[in-house]
Amino acid sequence: MKTAILSIFLFTAGCGAAADPIKPVAGEWSATVNGLRARILIREEPVSSEAVIYLELQNVSDVLSPLEIYFHTTPAPLRCELLDAAGKPVPQTPAPSDILAPLPYWLALPSDSTLRLRVSVNGYGIPDQGGRPLQLESGFWMIPNSPASDLFLSATFNAANAKERPRDHAWEGTLHLPKLKVATKAK
Repeated sequence: MKTAILSIFLFTAGCGAAADPIKPVAGEWSATVNGLRARILIREEPVSSEAVIYLELQNVSDVLSPLEIYFHTTPAPLRCELLDAAGKPVPQTPAPSDILAPLPYWLALPSDSTLRLRVSVNGYGIPDQGGRPLQLESGFWMIPNSPASDLFLSATFNAANAKERPRDHAWEGTLHLPKLKVATKAK
């Protein structure tokens, strides 16, 4: 009986460990603007080695009401840039694209809460030149497996109240997110 219970425990423990998602690497938080701060996170997709990018928003305001954020897609609220070690922009990789984007929508971020959004997209024609694809609404890069220098992702988040359906508690502002080093080799 003890052997059967031990076998079941080891089996379920092994299943749980195999199902754990790969945790993203988080950047530093931005400065707080009107009660909101943000950061970017990078996670490597295990099958394709694609660099998946997330935006994390955190309500650190001192009011009980939720922050309402108008998340529009044109222009993209999160503008990203890939930089080399000297801080110079890395040119985007030319590629055809067919990206579907959702209609604009409102996010409600309750007091003392955090929301993580995947901001990576799909739809770029990935060239067969090796490397790791980085697909965002604001651009596409193929990260070489052996770049000339370290690479960093820089981002700015910008939101404004919707003109067609404004809200009283809408958050408006621009957040400059600290740059985050991008791993250059698949693990």
